[in-house]
Amino acid sequence: MIYFSNWMIPNEKNTKGASTGDGSPLCAMFVCVGSPIAGVLLAYIILVRVFLPTMGVGVVQLQRIIDLSQQLDRGLGSDPAAVIIGNSVVVEGVSASAVRQSAPDGWSVWNFAINGCDVTEQQMILPRLIESGPELVVLVFRPIDVGTVEDVDPNKLHAYSLAQYPKAFPPEYDPDRLPGLSAESWRILSSTDQESLLFFRRSPITFLQEVGFNAIRQGNMQFTTGGWDEPADLAASISGARLERHFRVVIENGLERVPAGESAGAEHITRAVEALTSAGIQTVLVVAPIHPDVPERHKESLGQLRLMFERLTAQYGCITGDASDLLDADDFADAIHPNSQGRQKFSAYIGGLFPEPNSHGPFVNEG
Repeated sequence: MIYFSNWMIPNEKNTKGASTGDGSPLCAMFVCVGSPIAGVLLAYIILVRVFLPTMGVGVVQLQRIIDLSQQLDRGLGSDPAAVIIGNSVVVEGVSASAVRQSAPDGWSVWNFAINGCDVTEQQMILPRLIESGPELVVLVFRPIDVGTVEDVDPNKLHAYSLAQYPKAFPPEYDPDRLPGLSAESWRILSSTDQESLLFFRRSPITFLQEVGFNAIRQGNMQFTTGGWDEPADLAASISGARLERHFRVVIENGLERVPAGESAGAEHITRAVEALTSAGIQTVLVVAPIHPDVPERHKESLGQLRLMFERLTAQYGCITGDASDLLDADDFADAIHPNSQGRQKFSAYIGGLFPEPNSHGPFVNEG
């Protein structure tokens, strides 16, 4: 008991300390509760004010969604602008500068494609894109795009929400207009900035994982954040068993998503053309290159896509191009994506479809 008496029995020193409030219950409670809260707030401020503005949301292709929004806010420059949108086939298979070299003089060309950007995502991007005022928009589609549509990844939805794309949605945008989006996806798109920022709270870890992953696959694919010329480069090609596995994935996915007759994907494409034409924008529809070794049964939906292009050309005055047979097997890096050689060929083909700048007038359907 003598040991404890030093602090159990009040003495002059302890009494003086108590009179000044040192060690009071309120002070202890503030230290125990207030310190963690202050730490959480500090971490949130560092994430929102320092990390996200500096390093982004952690994944290059998610950051590209946000970078695109910022570029559209800045504008497309004073020259007549041609914009190309699509999925990874365009990200890795189109060089904006090569398109410009083969197009008539005067165009500025932008590759705004995003990996995995199917017809549903294109519908989400178009209102913002139309506001930026391009004169011409190139839409690149694979035959699979006429089939059923799939929901959008939640990570991408939060990126679209954080970048304010939904604020440009016209009133007619609803679950019927975008049938590929589930009720949960619509909820995410209506998230507040704080909710989306909190969703990306793991972005520092994701960023480090992305750096490590890119280091492992270095030499196969190189991405450039925010690049609007050649966003990615497939520097190496796959062959043998890896290529066969990729073919199987492509074929199985295609056969599952493309039923007989036109489906929701075809409706999306039609609506995209309607929106662009209504805004006075010349629309160019292009069939993406198809690997020559893809079996014929996978190409059945190619006929559906061609027929739809013919209909849209007659109805809306689109320019169309069919690059399905453009590339040889040596021009592909895998079962879908062009390599650097194929990128130059495909880009030159797209540029050859361009009309003279400032030559697009209002389309009149005389049929």
